[in-house]
Amino acid sequence: MEDASSNQQSRMIPRVLIADQSCAVIERLATTIADVAQVVGRVTTAQDALNVMRNLNPQLTILDVAIPNGIDLLRQIKRHPFPVIAVVLTHSAEETTRQYCLRLGAEYFLDKIREFDKVREIVITVGRQWGAGTSAPPVH
Repeated sequence: MEDASSNQQSRMIPRVLIADQSCAVIERLATTIADVAQVVGRVTTAQDALNVMRNLNPQLTILDVAIPNGIDLLRQIKRHPFPVIAVVLTHSAEETTRQYCLRLGAEYFLDKIREFDKVREIVITVGRQWGAGTSAPPVH
């Protein structure tokens, strides 16, 4: 059986930024990951997301590219001076949008309706990988 200290060493609690147009979605996401992440920002605009990025250096960002300037936000996330894992969670889950976001550097692309529950496991996986000193996860 693992003790608390070895579990903490194998899993880092990542700092997470959530960017979505819907406050209800933001709150649901924050509640879903509350025990496996530190939510450092809950924003509804790309500009607010960029401000959080500059000031709080999240390690993982969950964003809906359907927010105004969402694609530009994804570009800025991938240009951030510190590595940031980008999880796109959107209703705009067409294959062309998926491929475009992955080309821009998103590590994950999820359909908000069918794959919402995968976010928690992604946050846990990222925390474990960073805790073990490995690099970013493969693109999904």
